Amino acid sequence: MLNSELKQMSQWFKVNKLSLNINKTNYMCFHSKPYQDDCKLKMDGLEVSRVQVTKFLEVMVDEKLSSSNHINAVCKNVSKIFLLFIKSITCLKITTYTC
Repeated sequence: MLNSELKQMSQWFKVNKLSLNINKTNYMCFHSKPYQDDCKLKMDGLEVSRVQVTKFLEVMVDEKLSSSNHINAVCKNVSKIFLLFIKSITCLKITTYTC
């Protein structure tokens, strides 16, 4: 059923002169318990890959809709920025003026 829907989507894209990069397209199954996925989704003869975590509008989303992946990504980015800030302070000669 999903593959027939993907075929219709592909036709809609073609009719409206739009393109979809299948290599950058993936899908995710949302669940709260372990889930075994054995279906193969294809669009225009190419397989759409399944992912467990992806970035959507700069938010890391996973199959369980938990925030841990996003929090880890934000912490990693903040720590990089903080490290650059510390390095820049040590490189600059900061003098204090007293009156």
